[in-house]
Amino acid sequence: ALLAERADDGLGLAGAAMACRAESPEQALDLAARAVTAGETFAGRLALGTMELERGHLREAQVALRAALRAKPRSPRARALLLRAYREQAAGTAAAAASDDETSAERGFVASLRRLSGLLSSRPLLEDLSPAVARVQADVDRPLLVAVMGEFNSGKSTFVNALIGEEIAPMGVRPTTATINVLKYGAERAARVIYRDDREETLGWDDVGPFLRGLDNSAARAVHVVELLYPAEELLRVNVVDTPGLNSMIDEHEQTAREYIEQADAIIWLFSAQQAGKDSEQAALELIERQKLKTVGVLNKVDHLSEQDLAQVLRHLEQGFGALCETIAAVAARPALDALTHGDQAALDKSRFPALRALLEERIFSRSRRIKREASARKLAGICAEARRRLEAALQPVADAREQVATLEQTLRDARALDARIREREALDGALDRLYREAAHEVLEFVRPRRWYFGQHRASRADRDFLIELLEERLVTLADGVVGRTRADLLAQGRTLQSALARHLTGRALGALSHHTERVAALVSERRALLEQVAARFRAYVRGFLAGGRVDHFFEHQLPKLELELKPAERALREREVDVDLELLVPLSEWHEATTAALVAALVALREVIAVLELELDEAALAPLHELEQALR
Repeated sequence: ALLAERADDGLGLAGAAMACRAESPEQALDLAARAVTAGETFAGRLALGTMELERGHLREAQVALRAALRAKPRSPRARALLLRAYREQAAGTAAAAASDDETSAERGFVASLRRLSGLLSSRPLLEDLSPAVARVQADVDRPLLVAVMGEFNSGKSTFVNALIGEEIAPMGVRPTTATINVLKYGAERAARVIYRDDREETLGWDDVGPFLRGLDNSAARAVHVVELLYPAEELLRVNVVDTPGLNSMIDEHEQTAREYIEQADAIIWLFSAQQAGKDSEQAALELIERQKLKTVGVLNKVDHLSEQDLAQVLRHLEQGFGALCETIAAVAARPALDALTHGDQAALDKSRFPALRALLEERIFSRSRRIKREASARKLAGICAEARRRLEAALQPVADAREQVATLEQTLRDARALDARIREREALDGALDRLYREAAHEVLEFVRPRRWYFGQHRASRADRDFLIELLEERLVTLADGVVGRTRADLLAQGRTLQSALARHLTGRALGALSHHTERVAALVSERRALLEQVAARFRAYVRGFLAGGRVDHFFEHQLPKLELELKPAERALREREVDVDLELLVPLSEWHEATTAALVAALVALREVIAVLELELDEAALAPLHELEQALR
């Protein structure tokens, strides 16, 4: 019926969209879009949000419903639908994330990662965390990063070479010039030197050893990392970081080593058989344990120990380091490398390397994707924890602001019950008594009394004008006092509200609402102008009442026969006095009621907007973030 009269009526278009959405969804969407274009922001957006929610398009539904709530923050329907959209999105975490099936778990992890990336990038408060997620996302697709660590002279480079099966990592480099070396897959053997000033230098394979051994202290400090590229199949799924001994690194390399600990997916810690289990190793492994990294302990150089000594050292390591390492194995890396180089299987078996190789395959290499995913999940959990800390820190002032606005609102409601007419009545009664007593004195001063029994009291035209001027001036002064006090109360109330709002509408979450402070200021200014109209109308009424016949009536009908005493004169003047109550206090009370109602309405609207913001932070950010943290666990 509405559209029959006005084809472009926004409300009609929105209603028609809702009516036909089941039979003709595309037409319904078009009608809702036309409703918004026609200016029906609330109903049009509500229709769009409802339809998108029914179609399962949760993000589109949230955008439309948030717009609807901005137009009408108190709408319970829009709020309920938005809450439903948030909760359905949060419940959409892939069940596969909790599955033991590797493929399903992988899909669930990737889905969680994408959801986290989208959540962070959509929130100004969190968007600076997005690059960290992007780094994790890029890292997921790279080979497993295993850092080989230990103190100087524990045989790390030799162990790395035995692991690959060929002498790749340079051995015998001086401890003060040792660099961080990363072994990666390359179609051809080569090396890339990355300097701290971002320069890069490519080396031929035969030049790598001489280059590294030829570094002096100053040149070593300038090198950030050396990438060793080698066509070994193992390096397609595992990259190996060969670090200098932690007890011998120069400061720059120690920092780089710590960065690789943070980036690594697993750690192989080498103990030297001659001095295993030192306090410095305990401290380093505790640092690694705090990163929650999978750590395998390897006791190297066991060819220097007897079987009895080996058993004793392994027991010592298990007792002191068993809680910091997933397992501890024994190996002789140098004999293993020699055996691999010469193809001596018996010597290789004696080095214990095949058993260690099988252990690493079982614990690390064959589970590279799972370990990579778990390590990435730990990094993402750290990002989630920081995001949650920020959101909770942002949510608290929002909740506080909502409570403070509610308190201000209640204070105003309580003040509205104090009727201005009642407050001012007592003060005015005494002032009016004094005014009419003064006027009666003036009458007795200027009246000429009758001289014979049947004569009359008389006064001049000037006396009449004087009395009008006296009464008008005093009545207006009284009214100005009442209005002035009311004006001062209004301005003080406005300052209190503005100060309170300015205090609470700050920060990234609430700063966008600071314009409500200016809105209150504008409202106070508007109500002050209306108060001045109340005063102006009373002044006009007083002048008209006095000059329009009241004083003339007193002089013509009351004064001629008046008993010239103070009390009778005062009673005569007040017989038909200015109705201050009806003409000043009643309008003032009505103004006060309307002003308070307008300020309360402004605070109610602000509180509803803050409540929507609180809902968004809680349901659209914290709730899905919590779901993501659960999925990542």
